[in-house]
Amino acid sequence: MTWEAVALRLKEAARTLQAMPMDKPKGYRAMWPDAPHDARTAYGYYGDPLNLYKRERQMPDMRYVPEPGAIDRMDEALSWLHWLKKDQALIVEAVSRGIRKVTLARKMKVDPVTIRRQHRRGCQIIAEKLLQSGCR
Repeated sequence: MTWEAVALRLKEAARTLQAMPMDKPKGYRAMWPDAPHDARTAYGYYGDPLNLYKRERQMPDMRYVPEPGAIDRMDEALSWLHWLKKDQALIVEAVSRGIRKVTLARKMKVDPVTIRRQHRRGCQIIAEKLLQSGCR
């Protein structure tokens, strides 16, 4: 598997994850918005350390309903990120979700070329690990 194929699989995984329904348990419906449970969520904290997803959060494509095979591929592809260092996994995951490299570089205070190189190197590491494990 090449690094380009890994990047495409991660992009598909991000699209599938975004299209997954975030339903509450059946029978539980409330008309009020969810109440914040702590101070961080009360002020709009989404759990991303660089605040990448607040501005460039994309609306899910409502016409795309992921197939069971796509969900299985998503689970497999997201598990690949554990093979990378924390910063590199953040870059690969953010680029796969569609965050612009320039925006990511500005938030991380690095050159956009560095982001491009780290993304490519992260995908190459994943491809090498997959080849070692016998996947094609």
